[in-house]
Formats: sequence, structure tokens, C-alpha cells
Amino acid sequence: MPGEILIGDQATPTGRRPWWWVPSLYFAQALPYVLVMNVLTYPYTRLGVSAVVIGYTSWLGLPWTFKPLWSPLVELIGTERRWIWTTEFLASFAFAAIGFGYTREHYVVWTMAAYALLALVSATHDIAADGFYMRALPAHDQTWFAGIRSVAFRGGWIFGEGILVMLAGWLIRAGYDAAWAWGVTHGAAALTFFMMATYHALMLPKTAPKEIATKDVTVLHVMGEVGSTFKQYFMEIPIATALPFLLLYRFAEAQVVKFIGKFLLDSRSVGGLGLLEDQVGLINGTFGVAALLAGGVLGGMLAARHGLRVWLMPMAIMMNLTNVAFLGLAYFQPISLVWVSIAVLIEKFGYGLGFTGYMLYMLYISRGAHQTSFYAICTGFMSLGLIVPGSFAGYALEGLEYTGFFVWIIIATIPSFIVTWIVQRSLDPRFGRREEAA
Repeated sequence: MPGEILIGDQATPTGRRPWWWVPSLYFAQALPYVLVMNVLTYPYTRLGVSAVVIGYTSWLGLPWTFKPLWSPLVELIGTERRWIWTTEFLASFAFAAIGFGYTREHYVVWTMAAYALLALVSATHDIAADGFYMRALPAHDQTWFAGIRSVAFRGGWIFGEGILVMLAGWLIRAGYDAAWAWGVTHGAAALTFFMMATYHALMLPKTAPKEIATKDVTVLHVMGEVGSTFKQYFMEIPIATALPFLLLYRFAEAQVVKFIGKFLLDSRSVGGLGLLEDQVGLINGTFGVAALLAGGVLGGMLAARHGLRVWLMPMAIMMNLTNVAFLGLAYFQPISLVWVSIAVLIEKFGYGLGFTGYMLYMLYISRGAHQTSFYAICTGFMSLGLIVPGSFAGYALEGLEYTGFFVWIIIATIPSFIVTWIVQRSLDPRFGRREEAA
């Protein structure tokens, strides 16, 4: 009709695009990731799973590492819209399976298999969600709604590491069995995802048909293009300095982040702080996320004012040396929740600041004609840099106990400082500054 813009078969008044799906879509993107990579530590700790096994759960992040490899299949088969609600229904099933698994005798086997399914489904959902965002919104609107997208993603993070963890804590505090409490908690996540999947199946706008010449573009052809992109990536980036930086910048943080939750929940008799899940959820998932955002915002402002080269090393220092706060908690084991909260806020703020420098460096080496593809490959190496150190950190914790473990974490920051020092010297001093961006 005259005076309307069509997106598929849905019309909206001229100059306006349907955007109400953006918050729910990116909320759905965050929730599975935080439950698999962060929250999993809490029920496993409460049910007595060893630190070594918890460390090995880092490998559940592999689907997010390698998702660029099957992204062409999502592009070629069906529509992003259908992939979104299909993967969300599958994620709902995986959440329910996890909840059921916690009530079984061999719960580690049950839940590990269901977490692996959830990770694979969620990584595929990420591909479809990002593709849909770019297809359903013009470039200007993509920029305009970037803030909403980011806030919604953090909302999913707060719901997963805050609200759901607090729910488990409230049930345990009320006298319910921990396995049952965590089963109910994942059941709540399953119900949440089922409602979002139903909402998206009914309400997501239908985009215009893809302009793909199927007679010329096949899966093998596209996979060949992916291989060519990887080849160009390794030829064009400064591989000798960039790859060590991507893998080692977060070497210490990758180990400690896997066990912060365990440290907070473990009893004082084994060196932990003996908190309940509702306390951890309040500190780590709400106030902690706010500190993380504050650190990220400040990091962006500093880099925009002086350039990344000036601030990359200070950002690395802030991210790594804040682990001293956890060493203090392990050594003094304070009773007051205030001191625990302060230490968590310091660590989250420092991480937010330091991670900003890491993201900006990935943008720096991804510049050029293949920026989107190169950045996706960088995020794969970023994920690998978390998985490998996190997977063996459980051995360090079991051998050293908490005080010794946090001393090791501080020692393990040395590789981060070395690769940062090397990379910083090669950075264009103008990169990141406002006048350069203009």
C-alpha cells in the first residue's frame, strides 16, 4: 500500500521499522551462554563435583568458537526467522533436560550432554539472530538500536546469573534439596525460552526473500569461500603478534572466572566463603554486571579520547591485578558480605575495562574489506583463549587450594603483560581517537 514500508509481508508506517523483537532476541542470545559458561559452576559446586571436572566444562564453549564454520548453512538453508524460533524451542527442550538431569543419580552425565546440546543450539541461534538483525533493519536502524541490543543482552545475563541463581538460593534456603532446587531453576529457564520461542514464531517480521542464485551458490561453494576467508585472515593480520595476544591476553582471567562462583559457594572449611546462591546471585549477577558495564563504558571513553595505544597496557593491568582482591578474600575470609561485594565489584570493573581494550584490538586487526568475517574469526580465537586455560585450571585449584590458586593466578598474568607490551608498540597511535574515527 502507498505510504508503507514492507518487510516481507508485514507493513509499518513510513519511516518506522518494527523493532520490538530486538530486546527479546538478544535476551535470548545471552541466557544460554551465561548458564553454560558461568552458572553451571554453581550447581556443580553445590552437588560436590570436583574442580577438575568443572574445569573441563570449559570445552562446552567450543560451539561458540567454531560457529563461523557452519554459518553458511544457516544462510543457505531456510530463513533466519525460522532458525531463530526453531533453535529457541530446542533450547527450551535442552533446559528442561538439564533440569530433569539434576534429579537423576548420574546427573553429571545427563546434564553435561544437555549442556552440550544447549551450547550447539545457542551458537546456531546466535548466527541466525545476528543475520536477522542485519536483514530486517537498514544500516541506520542497526546503529540506532545497538544500545537497546546491548542492554537486552546484559538483561539476559542478569536474569541468568542473577535472578535464576537467586531463585535456586531461595529454594535451598527454604529447605529444599539442592538438586531439586537447581532442577526447578532450569525448568524456569525452559519455560522462559518456550514463551520467547512462541512469541518469536508468531511476531517476528518476515523479511524479504534472500537473493541467492541457488544454481550458482551451493554449500560447497560457500564453504570454499569460508576457507578462502580464513586463508586471507592469516595472510593479512600480523599473525606473529596478533595470535599470541588473542590467546594469552586473558590467560589468567580465563582460569579465575571459571572458579569465582565455586570459591564463593564452597564452605569455609575448604577455603571458600560459604555463601548461598541467593547472595551470590545478588552480588555477582546484578551489582557485578553494573560494575562490568561501568568499566566497559569508561574504557571506551578513555580510548576515544587518547587512543588505544595509550590505554592498552593500563587496561591489561586493571583487568589482571584486580585478582589481588580475591587473594585477599581467600587469605582473610571476611564474614562481612560488604567486603565480598567490594572485591567482586573491583574484579568486574577491572575486567570490563580490560576487555574493552581486547575488543578494540580485534577491531583494529579486522579493518578492511573483510572486517565482519575477520572479527568473527577473532572471536573464535578469543573463545579458544578462554577454553584451554580454563580446562586445566581445576588441577591448579585442587593442588594449591584457594589461597595458593589465587597466587598462581597473579603469576599467570605475566603472559598477558608480555603480549600486551609487544602489541602496544605496533599500534597506530591514532586508532580509536575521535578525530581518527571522524
